[in-house]
Amino acid sequence: MGSALDNRIGSIVLFPVYDQNQLTGSNMQYHIIAVVGFKLTGYVFNGSNNGKITGSFEKVMWKGDGAPSRSGAYSATTTQLVG
Repeated sequence: MGSALDNRIGSIVLFPVYDQNQLTGSNMQYHIIAVVGFKLTGYVFNGSNNGKITGSFEKVMWKGDGAPSRSGAYSATTTQLVG
């Protein structure tokens, strides 16, 4: 995982923000209320369940059109944020 994060240091990545979830394990479902930009500046991992990611929340805006898509196993769907 380290090399993947190394490639993203200095980049703005998107994190979903959710307010509730249901089910458990691989069937977990989240109610996403926002997507936030986070500029990754560093990280430290100490084992599989202990670590820290550092950075700052950043305002992001990307222009583009969403495209219709069909959901299915292992597929991505388009999310359109308006407002």
